[in-house]
Amino acid sequence: MTDWKVILNRIQNHIEWQSIPHYRNAYRKEEFHYWQHIPEWIFEDAQEHDVKRVLDVGCAYGTLACFAKMVYKCEVQGVDVQKYLDDAIWYNYDLTYQILDIETEINKLCGKYDRIIFTEVLEHLFFNPTDTLRNLKELLEDDGLLYLSTPDAAEWGKVVDGYNDMNEMPYIGQVEKPDFKTIDRHLYQYNTQEIHQLIKDAGFKIEKFAYSKPGQRARHFNYQLAKE
Repeated sequence: MTDWKVILNRIQNHIEWQSIPHYRNAYRKEEFHYWQHIPEWIFEDAQEHDVKRVLDVGCAYGTLACFAKMVYKCEVQGVDVQKYLDDAIWYNYDLTYQILDIETEINKLCGKYDRIIFTEVLEHLFFNPTDTLRNLKELLEDDGLLYLSTPDAAEWGKVVDGYNDMNEMPYIGQVEKPDFKTIDRHLYQYNTQEIHQLIKDAGFKIEKFAYSKPGQRARHFNYQLAKE
């Protein structure tokens, strides 16, 4: 059996060859630090379950979407708020790709998914994320799983130009969302208590948890969540 790290490395090589300089020069070196444990969890899950549909929300350059395609061998849909994914990657890996705002345009997604990948998105959300997480839960099959990663504020610290407190964040529909280009940054970073409360309030339970912290970089939360 091919090791998951070998599969991941091959995919990253493909993306690096096809992608824009930012991936080659910076992002490839960074992304594994964000979601270190999630590819292994996906790989293990693929050995035990027959997965038909996967959604990667905020798929960026497509690393985990392509990885899910390779190990689950199923339909994989990637969405993002702006285009990062190279045309050759989504075509060669037979991905479905769509530009949409997961906070305000989630109704454009149809049907149910067995697995949802939601890595390095939470900290970018403009609205209180409880509604978005609940909406993602509604897109999951009853036995579905959601893979989530986000920075841990305990090591990353609070952002200085976003919200000072979660209670400042409006809910979807309360105010108009600014243009993405004006808020393309981390708007809030969560501590352990906050992220666990979000998970509970959204109707999820934690199946797996680990800190992603290869090397000396500030750590990220990695979760495998199931519907409560």
